[in-house]
Amino acid sequence: MKTLTRIAASMLLVYLMQVTSNVLAQQPVKVPAVTEPAVELDPLIAKLLKEDPKDDELRKLIKARCMALAELRKGLEERLGRIPTEDYSTQLTDLNLTTQRYLQGCLELTEVHEDKLAVLTRFVQIAKDYEIKMEQRALVGNWPPSNLTRARCNRMDMEIQLLRAKRDVDKGK
Repeated sequence: MKTLTRIAASMLLVYLMQVTSNVLAQQPVKVPAVTEPAVELDPLIAKLLKEDPKDDELRKLIKARCMALAELRKGLEERLGRIPTEDYSTQLTDLNLTTQRYLQGCLELTEVHEDKLAVLTRFVQIAKDYEIKMEQRALVGNWPPSNLTRARCNRMDMEIQLLRAKRDVDKGK
């Protein structure tokens, strides 16, 4: 009898969990409002991320994600100068992945080729500035040469994307 009661209780619990999950799944997703960023953004990127009443849910989500990534990226970059060298590799990887996701989000928001080229140009400049910082740290001996190589590869990735976008614009003319 105890076994039968336990089975019934288990079945009831599973049923309630299914019903609850179905109800939760049917709830509309609330898109976070795009608010003022906690970090200063490049004017072009700030224009892309500006709240617009005509934005649909997808565009609002992309903008909110870009704002969060901009803040995360800024924090990661600031933290890199304060951490021990042995922890640097993980932080650099996080920074590079965050920057790539941030760039891709900004590119999704561009609607004309000129804006896309401007965004890519800005990210190339960000990568160049970061490479210079890494070069200065490597020269002083604070960072291993592999970190400078990573920064250079990141900059080259950005430049490759920019050149491909320019080529696509030229083909379209």
